[in-house]
Amino acid sequence: MTHRPVPAARSPGGVLPLLLAAMVLCLLVGGPARAAAPAPGVGDPDVSELRARGWPVPGTLPRRLRLVSAAERRLDGRPLTGTEGTERTYVHLGYSDGESVVSVFIQKGRLDATSLTDWHARERFGHTIWVREPGSGNAIWSSGDYVYTVLADAPADVVDAAVAALPHEDEPGFWERLARSVDRALDWVGRLG
Repeated sequence: MTHRPVPAARSPGGVLPLLLAAMVLCLLVGGPARAAAPAPGVGDPDVSELRARGWPVPGTLPRRLRLVSAAERRLDGRPLTGTEGTERTYVHLGYSDGESVVSVFIQKGRLDATSLTDWHARERFGHTIWVREPGSGNAIWSSGDYVYTVLADAPADVVDAAVAALPHEDEPGFWERLARSVDRALDWVGRLG
């Protein structure tokens, strides 16, 4: 299986290219195992600190997907010290129904659509999301101040239900799209000089 880079989010610190490596490492090493899901309330991860830091953490997703793991990690892969701002970290949430596994990565910032090579814009649930290929279990989109990335080993209907249940913002209007384009152009010109 070949791993392709996941597009980075734009944040105040610039493009964050280490997100893919961290996500792949989480999935290969620390992702939720395929095992029977524990009874509700038994062994649920404590997400109170993540929520206190402002991270949007749903406890469940449709299709009986329960939160089985939750961790905040640094983008550079080093251990958390407790002094990091959320701009330099991301959250990895693992959901499972005992058979399917859905990983949700949440990062502060806005999606940089120009870095989405090999990804395709799709209208889903009334919003634009980016997918690798139909039915692949991969999706990425921006909502508010966050970029959401879903990587799943699950049937397409389970992935669709999970993606639909996560936050989505309304599509930007003409003036907002124009302002973003001007911001990108000024950012590009600023890099030249």
